Amino acid sequence: GAAERLKLWDLLTEDIAADPSFHVRAALARALTSKEAGHDDLLEKLAGDPSITVRCEALISRIRRGDAAAGMKALDDPHWRIRKAAAAGGGIEIASKAARDQDRRVRAAAIESLSPLSGEPSASLIRAALEDPDIGIRTAAVGALAERQDLPRLELLKACLARSGRREEVELREEIAEQAAKLPEATTLLHELLKDPAPSVRSKARRELVRRGGKVPAPETPSIDPSPFLDRTFRRAPVVILETEKGTIEIECLPS
Repeated sequence: GAAERLKLWDLLTEDIAADPSFHVRAALARALTSKEAGHDDLLEKLAGDPSITVRCEALISRIRRGDAAAGMKALDDPHWRIRKAAAAGGGIEIASKAARDQDRRVRAAAIESLSPLSGEPSASLIRAALEDPDIGIRTAAVGALAERQDLPRLELLKACLARSGRREEVELREEIAEQAAKLPEATTLLHELLKDPAPSVRSKARRELVRRGGKVPAPETPSIDPSPFLDRTFRRAPVVILETEKGTIEIECLPS
């Protein structure tokens, strides 16, 4: 990382590419994102690394160095993580195809990659994603608005908020609050978010309004909904299963 920031490309050697830790090899692949870094041979070697994490980082670097063909080819890979890496690499051609992927994680990465772009093709993808039935896709689209000065960001945030009042959409509304905080013209929207049922959303809106120096109503004492599992008993230790992007986590809840 330091070699990348300081542009000390000579420090990126073959020995690092052979490091036994995949974390080190992945960091090397990220450091090679800039074409100025050279070392095409190292990047080619990392593209065939046994670790999928390293291969993903190498793929992103290849795309950002201008190898869009590698990204388009990777979108046909059977593994979703490879396709997600291709989508994250950027570029409207790759994003347009990745936005139609069967896996929501790949689609979300494609939408997120549209933030630094401009033009109607990418704008159309963001607008469509803001109305996607999948919460994760809409959240990615709200985040993609961050740098899009070519879009009516405030109006789009308001419209998305109006469609996102369900309890399971809290993270989406948190993202709306974060993006509203970046818009000087969004003070009225931030005041509206102070009425959100989720404490986390209200907190984000309040923090920004205080920073802006305006008059902010005193926080209300939040009402806490009782857990539906509060009085439930188990004959044996229950197991909670969490599905994540990198696999499944099983947590056995033992009695205290």
